[in-house]
Amino acid sequence: MKCSVLPGMPIKRRSIKDAFRTLALKYHPDRNKEPGAEERFKEIAEAYAILSDPAKRAEYDARGFAGVAGTSREDLCSGINFEDIFGGLNFDFDLWHTVTLPLSDAVLGATLKVHTLDGAIEVTVPAGTQSDAILRLKGKGLPVFKSDRLGDLYLRIRLKVPEHLSHEKRELYEQVRAISHKPHPGMSE
Repeated sequence: MKCSVLPGMPIKRRSIKDAFRTLALKYHPDRNKEPGAEERFKEIAEAYAILSDPAKRAEYDARGFAGVAGTSREDLCSGINFEDIFGGLNFDFDLWHTVTLPLSDAVLGATLKVHTLDGAIEVTVPAGTQSDAILRLKGKGLPVFKSDRLGDLYLRIRLKVPEHLSHEKRELYEQVRAISHKPHPGMSE
């Protein structure tokens, strides 16, 4: 087994945990039935056990795998809290995507084609949607580990304000501004 980092390379523990979680979810025997997946999962767990433990990492940096070669897989993995990695932390099964809308679509409403893990769907953006509004698409996120549930897909709306206006468009925006500054019937100025 070879740990894929350079000796002495400063790596944050969070980065190691995130990389391990990604690979472990991909190769976990309960999720991946391909031949060799279980063996690959064990190798990933061994590498994580070495890289996440400062003493084992120092030994590996100094002497390579020979420094920890006398250690059994069970010993190497004894410090790994799999509950922490797979369930104890709030692993985010939700997906986030930023959608930039023209100002007119935010004001008048629009229908967007959004690509999800299940394919493209149409999403209605209500009239009057503000910048930084969040639209939630329930059940369109990642599958939750060992569950039938799915996370959600969140769309963050950003507005694209026109930078360059034609004379005609500028006049139209000025008309909209003039109308929006008029008091409503029955209201005093």
